Amino acid sequence: MLVVLFILLIIIGCSCFC
Repeated sequence: MLVVLFILLIIIGCSCFC
């Protein structure tokens, strides 16, 4: 569960910064 939230955080961060 925690890993899924971490991956979602990375995806959201990349969509914001990439």
